This record gives sequence, structure tokens and C-alpha cells, in this order.
Amino acid sequence: MIRRKLFAYTMMFAAGVSAGFFVFERTRIAGGALIMVSICVMTYTCFDLAENERRRLAAFLAAGFVLFTCRYISYGCSLISSCNSDDEKMTSVCGTADSVTVKDEGLRIVLSDTDIAASGVRVIVSLYNAGDTDIREIPGRRITAYGKLREPPGADNPGCFDYRIYLRSRGIGYAFSAKSLEISDDGPVSVRARYKRWLFETREDFLDRFSDPEIRAFIKGVVFGDKSDISEETLEDFTANGTGHILAVSGLHTGFLYSLLRFLQGRRRTLPATAFVIMILIMYGDMTLWSPSTMRAVTVLTVSLLSMYARRPFDLLSAVSASALLILVIEPYQLLSTGFQMSFLALLGIAFLAEPLSHFTGGTYAGDMLAAAVSVQAGILPLTALVFHRINILSIFINIPVIFMASVIVPGCMMILFITMAAGTVPGFAVLIIEGLSEIIMRFNSTVSAGGYFSGLITSAGIPVLVLAYLFMMLTASEWTRIKLLRREYRGLVRAYLCILAFSVCLLPAAYNTFSDDEIVFVSVGQGDCTHIRAGGKDILIDGGGDTERNIGEDVLMPYLLANGAERAELACVTHLHTDHALGILQLSQEYPVGAICIPSDYRKSLESRQRSTGDTEDILPGLMKEQDKVQFIGPGSRIHITDDVYIDTIWPVEERSDGIDIDDPNEHNMVYMINYRGIKIMVTGDLLEEDELKMIEYYRHKSLTYETGEKEQTDEEEQAAGTDHTGILMLKCDVLKVAHHGSKSSSSEAFLDAVSPSVAVIQVGANNFYGHPHQQTIDRLEARGIPVYRTDLNGAAGIDIRGGKIRTVDTMR
Repeated sequence: MIRRKLFAYTMMFAAGVSAGFFVFERTRIAGGALIMVSICVMTYTCFDLAENERRRLAAFLAAGFVLFTCRYISYGCSLISSCNSDDEKMTSVCGTADSVTVKDEGLRIVLSDTDIAASGVRVIVSLYNAGDTDIREIPGRRITAYGKLREPPGADNPGCFDYRIYLRSRGIGYAFSAKSLEISDDGPVSVRARYKRWLFETREDFLDRFSDPEIRAFIKGVVFGDKSDISEETLEDFTANGTGHILAVSGLHTGFLYSLLRFLQGRRRTLPATAFVIMILIMYGDMTLWSPSTMRAVTVLTVSLLSMYARRPFDLLSAVSASALLILVIEPYQLLSTGFQMSFLALLGIAFLAEPLSHFTGGTYAGDMLAAAVSVQAGILPLTALVFHRINILSIFINIPVIFMASVIVPGCMMILFITMAAGTVPGFAVLIIEGLSEIIMRFNSTVSAGGYFSGLITSAGIPVLVLAYLFMMLTASEWTRIKLLRREYRGLVRAYLCILAFSVCLLPAAYNTFSDDEIVFVSVGQGDCTHIRAGGKDILIDGGGDTERNIGEDVLMPYLLANGAERAELACVTHLHTDHALGILQLSQEYPVGAICIPSDYRKSLESRQRSTGDTEDILPGLMKEQDKVQFIGPGSRIHITDDVYIDTIWPVEERSDGIDIDDPNEHNMVYMINYRGIKIMVTGDLLEEDELKMIEYYRHKSLTYETGEKEQTDEEEQAAGTDHTGILMLKCDVLKVAHHGSKSSSSEAFLDAVSPSVAVIQVGANNFYGHPHQQTIDRLEARGIPVYRTDLNGAAGIDIRGGKIRTVDTMR
């Protein structure tokens, strides 16, 4: 018999949703089927259940799978065919604005009831350079946007952030890049739309009372869960300390609000008073745009309020399960949202661990609070490690004062908000108190972060290990286990643990990372290059992308490396010191262990001269000389040994320039690397131009095949006499070509492609880039030779799996 049936049913429903995700979103049909079968077997063999309970569990499992399937179909088939026929076609979308945020000097507007999407599928509209658009006029209005419609891209790199799944978890199926907007002058189209606009205006009036931009942004994050205005430095501090949860509306926030309302309600626990409290909670949920954590918290608190009228004791685990099931029925993609996962795992930690831990903390009020805090951290710690690849050993202790101060800020802000709504004004001292506490909490958080000193980076253990850890934790702390131990029914316990282990093993085919066996990965870094080499337990990078508007090293390279098991990069080489090739490496080295940074020796004199003349090198590349202890110069003709049968040759240029090279000269110098991986050759060309391509061809025409063995070179006459004239050109032949200069028409000449004769070509390029890369001429030349082309803007990262002297190519298919 199941004591908490709702929890069991919710777990089965979530398992069905997970199976649907792997089948449809990851096309792992066999893996998804194995999940369904294995969880049914585990349910039937682990627990002594009646036949009708087994049928119900199987029904909830099937329901989760079917509902996810229907939702997947609705996202895939929601567009009118005429709008989806041409990716470059300018079109329009009209709908009601549900919400609006300001980000990067542009607007993000979520539209519902649009004229191009199926019912229940929303569209997110991005308008850059919004100018003086008054965002207060947008919520609840009918908006017409003109621009381009597209399906959001998936993950660029394996194991990294998936934008398409993130949007679908919010009920958003499509993205729209707008050139212009039209706001209807007819006013809100419904009472609901008018209500949304009023709430938004009230929220903005409240935020305008805080004059300091940093404090305003912080309050906006703490009270409404909107982090769009918070600086990157502040967000990094909160992430490093494990206190970022206070910047996302959670049960903590609604719990504070609930406590405030109950205090104001006093002892009058009448049904109308309870209904009023529930109404305020729902209104707050509308203001925060109903994040998963808000919906969960409001549902749990509502169940708590109503339980006394149903004459049933409140049970946290059942209330959490009811909330989760409701959210997943409305939007099954919510299961894939990190916010949803952290929110529910935190409460599951309390439900399973708080009571057992309270026996070790004394059973007092303070001990119970400590047990709850430890339970929350234990509940979210494995997921935090998987998602953020970071653990802070002091996070529990840092959270205590942060939560205490937040327990004053959130109710205080809500009181100011309510007074503003009722009277239109508030005492100035109340605002000053909130500003002071906000300043304290931000400074405290920045101080204890200590530049990430106490925060350690860890690699991803994978989804099966994560599931195993949580199932083991819940089983060990469950009442069922305690009863089995008291009855000394150890055989049933062992069987349960073995079934959980077997289920985790069955997850491997579905959650398997197809890039894990790839020896070479061309990482998607936007408009830039990055090649990742794995050999002998070592990780080597050639180039690392770079963008002056974004930290590619921290935002892209570090998450990719940690998600794919790389604890450090032993070596990072650059082809030349242009931003889109070298800046990402320098940014990475400031946050992640990088053994050495190799740059072409032709830059030595220029760097030394620039350092002597200016005292720094901020005008060359930010942070280069901060890492000067790691910088090494690599010259022409060098060979970097990774293992006995894996090495990197510098094949161009062949001579070092005596006068050095100016860093600012466009592509004046570019080093070409040839990776020899157990007989398979991969040429990394950087931004090699056609002029140097022809020079390289001419040079190697006069090199004999004995070059690779280090034997004496033949003269032209000796080559002709031996019948080996022009055989030196074989030195340039490769199996995989990283196409030069992002596929521009100034590279990849006919003669060069004939000389290198690759089996596969990879173009590393940013989507919709300003330069129009890759050029159609380059694509035509490659296709004319029957060379398969992989593009990071269309396919995401490209992996090369080398087995038995042959290569197999995979991509993320973004």
C-alpha cells in the first residue's frame, strides 16, 4: 500500500514526461522505451503493491508520456505554413503582450493569442534599439511586430544551455526578431489584459521609488524574480556563494509574504479572511509572471490554508506533489526547467531530510531551522553541481545571514507595494530602510564571495548519476525504509536499492553524450574559432573565440569543458591575436585552469614593444599580460607532442619574421596547425587568406615526402630524377579541414581545396553574423568537390570520432 499516493503518482508522471523528452527531443527512441519498461519493472518488483495501485501508477506513467507527446506536436506544428516557408521572409505577428522586460537596450515581449501560433503556444518578440519606447504602455495591449520568425535554436554545444527547451518550459514556441512595433491605441482588449497592465504599472511605480540603479535592480530581482538589470559581477557573486535563489521568486519569498499576511490577519481564521490571503498570493504570482517556483509555492500555501477547512492534516510532501503535478499537466516542458527542478528539490529535501536531521540538531526551534537549511542545501546541491559546475563549501553558513536579511526586505517591500497601491505614497524612511538593507546584503555577498576563493569548479557527473543520487537519498530517508529496518526486512531493502541502481543504468542509453567519444570537437563559440582536442587524458584548445560584448571564455568555453568532463586545459594555442580567436582563451584562463597559452613567436617583439611604451597591453587584448606567466611563444616548424601518436605541427609560416608583426594588422600573420591524430590529419587554418594559401602550396610543392621523417630534403633536380616532382604537396592533404576565415570568399581558393583534399569541412561561424559569412562562393567550391560541410551556425558543435583510422562526424543539430 502506498501511504503518499500523490507523491508516487507525480513521480510516475514525471518519469513519463522524461521518457517523452528523450524520445522526441533527443530522438533516443530505444532509450525512452527502456526508461518506461525499467521503471515499470522497478515498481512491480521493489514494492508490495496491490494490482489496482500498480495499474494507476502505470496509467500516470503513460499519461506523462502522452501529454508530453501532444505538447511536442503542438510546438512543432503550430505555425501557419506560409510563415514557415522561408526563413528569410519578412512577416508580422500580432498578439496580446503578457509581459515585457528590458535587456541589452532592447525589449523582450511575450505575446499570447497570436495570429500565427496554435492556442497555448506563445511567441517571444525581441526588439533591439527600442529607443524611448514606454514599457508601461505594452502589457495587456495588442502588439503587431514586423520582422522575421524562427524556431529558437537548441544547444550549441553538448551538455550546455538549450534555449529552445528553456523557452518551451515557459510556454513559448517561437522567437520573432522585430524591426518595428505597433501598439494598438484601442486600449486593453479584455478585463484580464487591463488587470495585467495595472499590475505592471503598479510594479514599475514601486520600483521607481528606489533611485539607486543597482539597488533598484537588486530589489527587482529579490521581489519579482527579474534579474535582467542586475550586473554580471553581482550575479557571479550570488552564484559563487550559492545564494542566487533569493534572486528568483521561490517558496522563501511567498513564505515571507504568507507570514506577513497571516500576521495581519491575526487570529481571525475565517473563510473570507483565508480567501483574501489566497487572492493576494495569486496577485503576487501575477506580478512575478508565475515562475515555476511561484506556482509551486502558491499552490503549497493554498493547500496549507485550505487543509483546515477540509479537516485534513497538512502534509508537505503531498502538497508539493500536488503542485508539481498541476504544473506539469499545464506545461510538461516545465520538468526540464532548472528553476522548476531546484524549486521542488529544495522542498523534497525538507520533506525527506529535515525530520531525520532534527534528531542530530537537538530538536529545538533553532535546531529545526538549521536542519531545514541543511536539508534545502542537500536537496539542491547535486543539481547545482550538474548545472552550474560549482560548489561553495560555505554556502550553508553564508545563506543564514542572507536569508535573515531577505526575510526583512521581502515583507518590507510587499508592505510598501500594498501601501502604494492603496494610498499612492509611502513614508520615505521605509524606503531608506529597504535601501540600506539591500546595500548591506549586496556588500556582504560580494565580500564573502572572495573572488570565488571558496567556490570550486567540478565537472558534470551526468544525468544517470544525478538520478541515482536523488533516488538513493529519498529511499534512505523514507518512512518505508525505516519500517523495513524496524521489521528487519533487509532483503526487500537490498532489492529496492538494486532496482534503483539498475534503473540508473537503464538511463545511460537515453542520456548518453554522443560527443563523449569524439577526439576532436569544433566548439560553437559564435563568430569565432575553437578546436578542442582530447588525447591521453589531456585537453588541448586551438583558439577560443571571442566577443567584445560577451565573455566567451566564462559563458561558453568553461561550461562546455566542465559539462564534457575536462577539469583543466593543459594547453591553449592561438592561430593569431585577433579578438574572435584569442580573447576567449584569455578570458577562460582567468576563471578556469589553463596550463599554458601558446601564441605565434612573431608577436614577441610587438608585445614587448607595446608593453614598454604604454606600461600595459589593454589596447592589444584585455588581460593578456595578466597571464604572462602562462604565455609561451611557438615558432614555425614546431611540434607539440600530446601523446606518442598524437601531435600538432605548425606548418605555416615556415620562417619567423625578424621585424615581428603588428598586432593590429588584419590577418597579416596567421599560424596554421596540422593535428596528426593516430594517422588522421586535421588542418586548423585560422584566418588564412588566399595569398598565403598559394604561398603555402608553392612552398610545399618543393618539399619531398621525406619531410615527415626528418630525412634530407631533395632538391628540385633530385625530385625530378626520382619521379617525385610535386609530391611534397601531399604534406598538405588532410582528412578534416577547418575552413579558413569563417568561410569568407577571401579564403579557400580552388587551388587550396584541391591541394588539401579534405573528406570533411567545418565552418565555424556565428548565426546571422554582420559579415555575411560563410560566402556562397566558398560553399559552392566545397559542394562542387563533394565535401560534406558542417556549420556551427546551423549544426552547432561538430565532433570527430576517430576509430581504426576512420572518422565519424556528429553535430548537435541546433
